[in-house]
Amino acid sequence: MARIEAIADEDSDGDGVPNLLELLAGRSPGDANDRPTEAELAETRKILPAFLSAKRGYPWKPFATVQRPPVPRVAHGAWGRNAVDAFLAIEHETRGLKPRPEASRPVLLRRVYLDLIGLPPTPEETTRFPRRPLA
Repeated sequence: MARIEAIADEDSDGDGVPNLLELLAGRSPGDANDRPTEAELAETRKILPAFLSAKRGYPWKPFATVQRPPVPRVAHGAWGRNAVDAFLAIEHETRGLKPRPEASRPVLLRRVYLDLIGLPPTPEETTRFPRRPLA
């Protein structure tokens, strides 16, 4: 990433446009014949601050050791069963949302079928599905 940042302000093809602006405009920075139009450059200069701000928020560290993030503490996380639920609950709290009641077993079965195979379960499959609560 440091190499990319080092050449971002350079002009690889000598067309007078920095490499980063050419990339954000969807152009090839190494091709002098692929210069962005003035309208594209104006639009790119408008989005450049937002891009730089977003880039600072998500630093790319390809060789850093992956670490599990700390599980957030939530005020009303009693409905959660695992760490993923805690992350969802904290987002609910920050957005002022309340979780919906747990879906019934037939509804959960229908969701799984639709997600995995794109079709709802047959009535026979629905009746064979155990009605006991999830563990």
